[in-house]
Amino acid sequence: MEFKSHWLDKSYAEVVEHILENYHEKLSNQMKDLSKLTTTIMKVHGLEHEELFEVHRLFNMIQINMVQHIIRQESRIFPLIKRYSRKPIEELLDKAINEINIFRSKEDNTMELLEKLISITDGYTTPRDGCATYARAYELLKDFHINIISHLQFEEEILFNRLIKEKE
Repeated sequence: MEFKSHWLDKSYAEVVEHILENYHEKLSNQMKDLSKLTTTIMKVHGLEHEELFEVHRLFNMIQINMVQHIIRQESRIFPLIKRYSRKPIEELLDKAINEINIFRSKEDNTMELLEKLISITDGYTTPRDGCATYARAYELLKDFHINIISHLQFEEEILFNRLIKEKE
């Protein structure tokens, strides 16, 4: 990935701040917008497009997973990583890695849900009879999907794996 070389030289605290500002904040804003949009298109177009009930359900399940993901990181993992960045002692590194391992063990089904969302929306393709709100919802769902994947890869490859390799 192109971001690797640039971010591998940054402090852990800088990487965490980047995740907070560029992923968590964006995802939180997208979820607020998508919650309204998916509800609106389901209400307006649900009679003709039964799949919108499933789109709404899938989005809400993904949203629950992502909110829990963000809260766990912001309340447990990131504070430990920031402390370790300021005071790099083995005890803090061990605590951070332990939290990462707990986090990883609590697998959710976000990727599976995203795949179902792609399938049911035909790759986020707005139907011919879809309005501007419908198109906006699908456009934002696609961007949300891309952002989740980029976010998860960045955390895993740039932050978590780097911390774990440091311990080895």
